[in-house]
Amino acid sequence: MPWLPYDTFKLTSPLPPDEVCRRLADAIEPRAFTWRGQGERRAFTGKLRGEQFDVTPVVRGRNSFAPRVRGTVAPGFDGTQIEGTMSLHPLVLAFVVFWSGGVLYALFRTWSAAGATFWAGAGPLFMLGFGWVLSTGAFTAESRRVHRRLAELFDVS
Repeated sequence: MPWLPYDTFKLTSPLPPDEVCRRLADAIEPRAFTWRGQGERRAFTGKLRGEQFDVTPVVRGRNSFAPRVRGTVAPGFDGTQIEGTMSLHPLVLAFVVFWSGGVLYALFRTWSAAGATFWAGAGPLFMLGFGWVLSTGAFTAESRRVHRRLAELFDVS
């Protein structure tokens, strides 16, 4: 299991590359900083430029740990190859690293205090574990949904 949420994927679609790009373009809405109503919703927000895409899934509610999906569409031997990565948004990643660094600093300061026992650092250890479980769990749950959405979108069996 990685220290920070990250995933790579490769999908092979039986569809031709232009059909894959068309379906992906139909599933992407432009990024907007407005409240989303209950009207028509597409699966992703972001951009498709040629054969490269940079999208995030549209999630119900608020999930800052939703993956940022970057990838390419290329012709393959048995159809079309879709390859990409999923990672945290750079600002969310910066916050996670900053927050974890602060907790680690508190942990080492606690342990370096005169007379401190191992259990004196239980609070910061718990906070560090909770932060990791929260970010990794939320990311993993949403990345699985993205995998399913992409497989359905491109007729991947």
